[in-house]
Amino acid sequence: MSSAYVNNEMQSEFGLIPPAFLPARDMCLYEMHLKYLANPEENVFLTIPEEFEPSDIDLQKLADRKVRLVKLPTELSVLEAFLKFLSVIKPCGGLKIVFGDTFVELCEEDLMKADVVAVQSVETSHPWMHVEPEGPYFYDEPQTGDRDELVCCGYFHLSEPMHLLKSDNQYNLSDGLNFYASRVGLTCMEPKSWLDFGHVPLFYKAKKAQLVSRAHNNISVAGNVLTKASTDTQKVRAEADWYSRLPTSVALHCPRFLGEASIDGMAAYQIEYMHLPSLGELFASGRLPARNWATMFDGVVTLLEKMASIEPSHSMPESQEKFRVDFLKDLIVPKLEKRVEEFSRKLDFKLAGEFVVNGKKFPRLSNVVDEVSALVSKLTPATISIWHGDLFFGNMLYDNRSEHVYCLDPRGRSSSSALSIYGDLRYDLAKLAHSVFCRYDVLISNRFDLQISSLHKIDLSIYEPHHFARICSLFEGEVLSRMKFEKRDALLICVALFLSMLPLHSDNSKRQFALLATALLCFDEVETL
Repeated sequence: MSSAYVNNEMQSEFGLIPPAFLPARDMCLYEMHLKYLANPEENVFLTIPEEFEPSDIDLQKLADRKVRLVKLPTELSVLEAFLKFLSVIKPCGGLKIVFGDTFVELCEEDLMKADVVAVQSVETSHPWMHVEPEGPYFYDEPQTGDRDELVCCGYFHLSEPMHLLKSDNQYNLSDGLNFYASRVGLTCMEPKSWLDFGHVPLFYKAKKAQLVSRAHNNISVAGNVLTKASTDTQKVRAEADWYSRLPTSVALHCPRFLGEASIDGMAAYQIEYMHLPSLGELFASGRLPARNWATMFDGVVTLLEKMASIEPSHSMPESQEKFRVDFLKDLIVPKLEKRVEEFSRKLDFKLAGEFVVNGKKFPRLSNVVDEVSALVSKLTPATISIWHGDLFFGNMLYDNRSEHVYCLDPRGRSSSSALSIYGDLRYDLAKLAHSVFCRYDVLISNRFDLQISSLHKIDLSIYEPHHFARICSLFEGEVLSRMKFEKRDALLICVALFLSMLPLHSDNSKRQFALLATALLCFDEVETL
């Protein structure tokens, strides 16, 4: 059930979208429902506002699971929307109902139980439906004020849902459930876990609970402290060193650094956990007005200008001419050649093959690598200053209340892998460009459609974020232009970035080929500029 839009507070964060389309992990919330709650053999329906148009990618994902969309007026109450839904689909048997702004984890046995409602005790106050388990009896306002009062989690399994249409004395959902419980009967059950995405504080609480540890990394959150540990000692210590050495003006754009640590033999550090969305989530799943992106890019430029204004002192190795001249070449070229070779070896195809992407024939991949390497080596050296080293949208947070941009997960090393906070800021600009022009965050959220008809023939369709063309124009005019970096040079480095990351996504071969196709399409644009 997702036939209304998120509330005003959530709209200010993500735009005008139904709750089932909110970001959750690396997918939309409706995808979590389909993955964990819906049996592939079941008929699945999704209610959405009647004027809402899902993206082509979402429509394809829903069609792949044979989900039927039911559009309803947004002015209906929850009960009215549910009764209208019942009158449309006229179910002949049982029905599982999941609210679009919630996710419950149930064991296989509980998923099979009928005439049940998922409930859990809560310690905070939000507009939930409350439950007295004896009966059960449902009501809209808390009755006792106790910290352990039971509330509905937004999951119901009714064996005779059409029975709800038989009462004329129903004004809200609690009335409808009380009527059903008195006629058919309902039992309360507690889910294994429950995440509520319907209100800003609860959304970020749910997001914190979903933090996923990546390869080599172990991430945990206790209170407002995030601890990042890793078996890659050099990497995690480099990140900690970067945080610890930042001047105040730049540190204001980062979570508070709380010091280094060690956990189970792994190097670690701690930072403040910030309850904010990433720019990647806003770009890939949000529907914010273009003017919001103009404000965000102003914040990005403020951060970049602060970093650009702080150069290494003359006595430091980073201030030497050779460091400046060779930085991008040393950082990009060896890694590019090595990783493309690794990718081709693991997938057992020859670099001599000519790829066809979206009907366009490209040079041999080995030729593309050689040309990109040569062009990167010829880029005019730039001034060395503070840099981040991995400044893509997924590593940036945005606070819409203060209109402030934050960054996290820095590289912390120079091209020679020595600990350093200094580098070529154009690399950070290219990382941003690969998020905007090339939609990297959309790709890693699996919001694309890929068809491979042979090993070297690829058709790729990537989700276009809301106001995509305008966002690209704003980025080029407000960020690249103000930082005096040519779009062609940014895209050139983007090609190298996408090709270099291919073996890093070996757990998802479909995504690997999407990244490869994106690199080639980007290379084509470089050739035309």
